Amino acid sequence: MNYTKEKWERDDNCIYALNKNGTNRFYASVHRGKNDGDVTIEGEEAIANAHLIAAAPNMHEALKAVLPWAEEWIKYLRANVGIGQGKGANEVFDNARKALAKAEGK
Repeated sequence: MNYTKEKWERDDNCIYALNKNGTNRFYASVHRGKNDGDVTIEGEEAIANAHLIAAAPNMHEALKAVLPWAEEWIKYLRANVGIGQGKGANEVFDNARKALAKAEGK
């Protein structure tokens, strides 16, 4: 997956990454809008959204790393300990794979 590898930063409602020269490699901002009740979204929600976006690359890499390990661990538990037999773990893994696919534009 080809995305900006430089550290993503957040300043208020803006997300950016700097290139090696210290200038913007990319810059995005979360704009305040209206919720379903046509009430203006306050800055706190826009800033929380910006935090989430700025953390996305780290979360993506962490999920990619932990998912195969967790799947193998559940297989071991099912085969050797007899736990993890319910569909709960499968749903969690399915949701994790869907989240990765969404992040990767699939």
